[in-house]
Amino acid sequence: MVEGITPSFTLNMLKILGGIVHYFFPPQIEVIKPGSYFGRLNTENGPFALFLKLRIRNESEGAVLIRSMHVQYAGKVYEPINECANRLFTENGWVVDFPRPRENILLTPHILSMDVVERFALFIVPEHLETWPKRLEFTAKAEFVRRRSKKISFTVSE
Repeated sequence: MVEGITPSFTLNMLKILGGIVHYFFPPQIEVIKPGSYFGRLNTENGPFALFLKLRIRNESEGAVLIRSMHVQYAGKVYEPINECANRLFTENGWVVDFPRPRENILLTPHILSMDVVERFALFIVPEHLETWPKRLEFTAKAEFVRRRSKKISFTVSE
């Protein structure tokens, strides 16, 4: 042992290095399709919304906490809403298989170690009055506590 370096110092340094390593390896995120939709919220005349369903994989030995989540569409950033919707009117009809509210990313932002979870987020996005869009392109960004953020681009189509 090097003189002057105590076991507790070595243990503390290993914890610090472990935290640095975890920072550079954020959880993996993927958009679940089918399962993510856009349409009118709750009624045929409701606001235009994106229902985003995600699979998040935490491969680290420590739990992860999601600090924030947002999507970017047409150059603007949209935050998820904490509204309990039960259906979305799409061009193809009603989608009624929304998950339980406890799977909302705003209500359950934690992911246990070595776990894979499914979460959803609901976003109000700009109106498309002229024609119903066939597909929309988004970029989603998740920010984590003590982890690097993760950004993914995806297309939702009907």
